[in-house]
Amino acid sequence: MDTTIRDFYRQHSAFTHPGKYAHLLDTLPDEVSGIVRCVQGLLIQPYPHILSLHKVRIRQINNAGFGIRAIEATIERILSIHNAPLNKTRPPEKRLGVNCRNFATLLVSILRHKGIPARERVGFAGYLSGKIHYEHRITEYWDDL
Repeated sequence: MDTTIRDFYRQHSAFTHPGKYAHLLDTLPDEVSGIVRCVQGLLIQPYPHILSLHKVRIRQINNAGFGIRAIEATIERILSIHNAPLNKTRPPEKRLGVNCRNFATLLVSILRHKGIPARERVGFAGYLSGKIHYEHRITEYWDDL
């Protein structure tokens, strides 16, 4: 891939820039699998089937209402729920309740902070449940290995 394109996807957007919390991302792992584990330890999808896996109830979750989009605000909300380093997995009831967009944006933000080109991909997933194809967002990153 053209290095100009990779460089573009290493740059933060207004949504992915961690702002005053950028220094907190420095302590996170550098490898993608470790970054993914950190994101999974900060956020939770407040859907009944997910919550039942963690043995928590919806009223126990601090739900973002899916409204938080900017990562600086997302990190602020995460820290307001449980003020611990971002590399510390929170108990499920101390994670921020979000949707796939929030997961993807936080992952993109951290990857870009680490110099890894990344972007969100949007599509319609038929594998989530039933016959309906839901809008779904995932993270795509470039691995030069």
